[in-house]
Amino acid sequence: MVGLEIQVLLPKEKRHEFLQAFELLSTKQCRNSACIGQSLYEDIGEGSHFLWIERWNGLEALEDYLKSDQFRSILGAIKVLGELKNLHLVEFRKPPDQLD
Repeated sequence: MVGLEIQVLLPKEKRHEFLQAFELLSTKQCRNSACIGQSLYEDIGEGSHFLWIERWNGLEALEDYLKSDQFRSILGAIKVLGELKNLHLVEFRKPPDQLD
């Protein structure tokens, strides 16, 4: 399984608007069967620092998504509302106790 980690920094007054954008954009994207799920985490010690995580079935599907209008919409919303701090492609591995 592969995915994305997107770190976002927002002004405090844009927090609510960002949460609404996440709800709209993540719900729309995970209708794609290759999208396993999306999660959003907020660093409560550093208000308005978010980590958006997406999980995908395979690298090919993720690469197609990165070229899509949907992904450009996500990046556009982040740029309008705040700052993209970091974006990483990641590989999710099973814990050792779950390996075959």
